[in-house]
Amino acid sequence: MHAQALLKSTLQGATGYLQADLRDPGVILRRAAEVLDFGQPAAVMLPGVLHLIQDSETRAASWPG
Repeated sequence: MHAQALLKSTLQGATGYLQADLRDPGVILRRAAEVLDFGQPAAVMLPGVLHLIQDSETRAASWPG
């Protein structure tokens, strides 16, 4: 399966997967910190995802920043 092939970590970097609710960023950031060094530049890419979240489902106050 292509997804399993993509989840292979290499010397150049680690790859991880988590299943979480996008509306609960705290969980996502805690789990991401297990793989990512947030002292270094990082990016989050969500193509084809954010338009699926309704305005009534957002918890803007919980987002950091």
